[in-house]
Amino acid sequence: MKFGKQFWITVALFNLCIVAALGVLLRTKMVFPLEAIEFSNILEAHYHFAMNGWVTSSLMVLLVYELLPEYTNRKPVYQWMRWGMLTSSYGLALSFIIDGYNAITISIITLYIILAIVFAFIFTRDLIRAKPGKPVLILCICAMVSLVLSCIGPETFLGYVLAAHSMNVLVFRDTAYTYLHFQYNGFFPLAIFALFFNYIGSKDISLNTKQWMHRVAIILPATIIPSLFLSYLWHYPNVYVRSVSALGCICLYVFLFQFYRLLISVWAHLKLMDRYAKFLGVLSVISLTVKIILQTGTLIPYVGIIVFGNRPIIIGYIHLVMLGFVTLFILSHFLRNDFLNINNAFTKTAILIFASGVVINEVLLMLQGLSQIFMKFYPIYQWLLWYALIWLFTGAVLIFISRIKYRNPAKM
Repeated sequence: MKFGKQFWITVALFNLCIVAALGVLLRTKMVFPLEAIEFSNILEAHYHFAMNGWVTSSLMVLLVYELLPEYTNRKPVYQWMRWGMLTSSYGLALSFIIDGYNAITISIITLYIILAIVFAFIFTRDLIRAKPGKPVLILCICAMVSLVLSCIGPETFLGYVLAAHSMNVLVFRDTAYTYLHFQYNGFFPLAIFALFFNYIGSKDISLNTKQWMHRVAIILPATIIPSLFLSYLWHYPNVYVRSVSALGCICLYVFLFQFYRLLISVWAHLKLMDRYAKFLGVLSVISLTVKIILQTGTLIPYVGIIVFGNRPIIIGYIHLVMLGFVTLFILSHFLRNDFLNINNAFTKTAILIFASGVVINEVLLMLQGLSQIFMKFYPIYQWLLWYALIWLFTGAVLIFISRIKYRNPAKM
């Protein structure tokens, strides 16, 4: 039996509920003395499942079904890879919860890495044959390169560093930051912009808009390598690293400028979208903008020292990318393509609850980080963040229920 796009969209939204549930469990551990729960194990499960089970899984499904022709996206190889990666994601989360890093988790990580690399090569080959628009092709190829780089280098080494209980903090943090960079600033945004460009490319756009698309498709991949060095400023603050980092900052702001010019040129089409899809899209763009401002702000030595040593701000930045930028874009994309029935009041309520949960969680994390900068520690933040995560989890569950119970009949 072959499972199509509708099935995998449903699975992805179920996985979002699991990610939110693990987040609630982490926050519960912070406010209640749950001796039976190992915080670090739940943290690893939450982090890996959010990356693999929710974001990467959703983006891969959308890339395959929207950018490849039907006779290609129905190939059995894509079904097998999706099942393999889904099973690996569940197995990895369960293994982390039970015993943290061990031989089993390393084996599952290795399997997932192999599947991701195979997917990248097969998808790239099929996409080249499909001959999409040039900007989409450039972004997708660069996204797959970033995915492979994050897999064969940092994630592989990071697993073995933790399994061996290495005490080399410099190597550990550099490895983790490099992996996160190729995901957060490579694969995720490149895949998202490929999907976005595929959407606006289907509209009746002007030649000027096509030129803006091409410029963004060139500039965004060009930001990846120089901006990587921003992640190393915390212990390599020499002139060479700082100079390359400065180049990365310039590239990021050039990209942001070109992107906003592109948005202006296609606004006539975007404003015709459903207001809820547009609302989530605007929040996603705001999150991307704030992300770049925070990312480039680390070039300033004093700011960099504060940021790299402030756990709430680091967590806030990670959630800004994963929830604010990526997740809200994916949900906006689901609404735009009628994978969620936005004509139903239940769906609208679910979307508003989840989106408000994302905003509240982000604001609280940043306020907590700012409080710690001024050496003020308020226990109330832990409770407020716990309530925010419960609210966000409620929104995720309601979105999943909406997907199951109130699906658009035309999309079933």
